[in-house]
Amino acid sequence: MARMRGVVLKWAAALLLASLNCVNARCPGFGQSCSGHGNCTTDNVCQCDHEWNIEPDCSTKKCAKSESWSSRATGYNVGHSLAECGNRGTCDRDAGTCVCDAGFTGQACERLACPNDCSGKGECLTMYRAGRDLGPDTPAGFKPGGDGIGPIYKGWDDFSLMGCACDWGYTGSDCSLRMCPKGDDPLTENQYYRMINVTTNATAVSANLNGTFEVTFDGHSFEFPANASKWTASDCEASWESLDNVHDVRCTRTPLTNDWGAVWTVEFVSWPSNPAQNNYFNHQGNPPLSSFTCDTTSARAMKFGKIVGNASCYFGDVQNSNIREYKDCSGRGICSTASGRYVGLYPGADAGARARHPDSCRPTPQPFQHIHATAARATLGSPAPTARRQQLLFRRRPTRMSFCFTPRAATILAMHSTLRRHAPRTRRSICCTQSRTGLTHLL
Repeated sequence: MARMRGVVLKWAAALLLASLNCVNARCPGFGQSCSGHGNCTTDNVCQCDHEWNIEPDCSTKKCAKSESWSSRATGYNVGHSLAECGNRGTCDRDAGTCVCDAGFTGQACERLACPNDCSGKGECLTMYRAGRDLGPDTPAGFKPGGDGIGPIYKGWDDFSLMGCACDWGYTGSDCSLRMCPKGDDPLTENQYYRMINVTTNATAVSANLNGTFEVTFDGHSFEFPANASKWTASDCEASWESLDNVHDVRCTRTPLTNDWGAVWTVEFVSWPSNPAQNNYFNHQGNPPLSSFTCDTTSARAMKFGKIVGNASCYFGDVQNSNIREYKDCSGRGICSTASGRYVGLYPGADAGARARHPDSCRPTPQPFQHIHATAARATLGSPAPTARRQQLLFRRRPTRMSFCFTPRAATILAMHSTLRRHAPRTRRSICCTQSRTGLTHLL
């Protein structure tokens, strides 16, 4: 009997101990209750922190969400629902960070990565920033003027689609291409300079212009006084020529109006040989009117020291047809975009650019008749015509040799080996002269 009593007491003690253990049981978790990312309730259930409420033990973390790049539509024209990592990445649950698929970036893989990180020669911009910062300030010819801010894009991809805005002198989707020197095609004639006008006036009657306007042309800007009496024609020329993408202009100004406004005519005589252009801002010699904008936010119409109206500044076309070109290698060579340096350029194109960049353009075959060696040889004994001299370098080749190019007439592209006797075996320059008829005379 005593033995039986002892067994019962042991079982009772075991049951009591088990019940006490159940009462003091800890919530699940790795290393500590609720994995250190939540609170253990009296029911032994983890109340996880917001970002860790995926598993009962709070051991895994959520990743950031963004509008999904692809999803099923949930209504008419309704899609791109929120998804972890934008459906373009995998969530690392231990750290709660997205491991984005190739070509995507951002905390939630919400952005397209710019190609090759713009090659270190540009800035990666969202569509929103590209429009706001680089887009046209106003429609072409808009009155009274712009506010200095480009169009605002508000589509679902406004902060998702990215693009490179290249540094000046670079282009391509990844800004890896160098821009070659540019100039006017020397074989085109009877062309005009690009001309525009700039008109300023006050929108209020009997008011005077005060403050400043800001002109922007293809990403380059300058300010000028709204009071036209303080901005002469020579001041106009100096302001335009201060831009890196303009070389030489001619300005004329009309008489001042009663509100101190005026009309300036601007004639673009030449552009810089080394173009201050990029993938967003470039032209071929005839920039459209939309390339020119005028910010009027710092100009006012004043009367007796008080603002009584707005100031107006806008552009108009004067000459925009049959315009002198502004082409890579002057349109007479092939641009080596890998280096942005000349590989050779025929005489008559932009000689200044050729001297500065001796390796950027290589000559293209010209659609002119080849002059046979006998015809050229017949010219050797003729008197030297009055014409400019050009340097000619003969290079020995198995059957043909290089000959000089003529800028505006027939071009001798090659000569047969019968002329080798006129070229010394050592490489040295030989002068040739060019007549108006295009025939060449060796000296």
